[in-house]
Amino acid sequence: MENNDQILDQQFQEEEKEELVLASRGQRFANFIIDRIAFYIIFIALSMLVALIIGPEILDSMSNINRFADYLLTALFMFVYYLLSESLMKGRTIGKLLTKTCVVDEYGRVPDFSVTLKRTACRFVPFDAFSFLGEDGWHDNWSGTRVIEVSKKRFV
Repeated sequence: MENNDQILDQQFQEEEKEELVLASRGQRFANFIIDRIAFYIIFIALSMLVALIIGPEILDSMSNINRFADYLLTALFMFVYYLLSESLMKGRTIGKLLTKTCVVDEYGRVPDFSVTLKRTACRFVPFDAFSFLGEDGWHDNWSGTRVIEVSKKRFV
């Protein structure tokens, strides 16, 4: 009996998977651009807040860091942006909210934190952004996630 339940559950999950409509490349590109703009707006706003709290000299010292440290600091903040956004907003970022898309796992569910962590880490593989010239991006394939259109999701 338990084996039959597992088979039915697997068939149900496969049926759900077929009901999903993947986001278009245009939507994915829009997500990328919107999220970059949102990230820099948040980054600048937080920098201004820190300057108000600590003092403007912190911004002067930050403007004098070397290029490599700047890259690492920006990457760290971007990592936090994607991880927190997709974790706290159930598979969505500001870009995905505006384009009515979201991240789901292979069964159409909101990914758990460990999957979101893996997906976010995969974003920082060199040339990941260019991987969308093919079928799917590397951070989708390697984390077992997909970006779908929320408005065309036929099940809840």
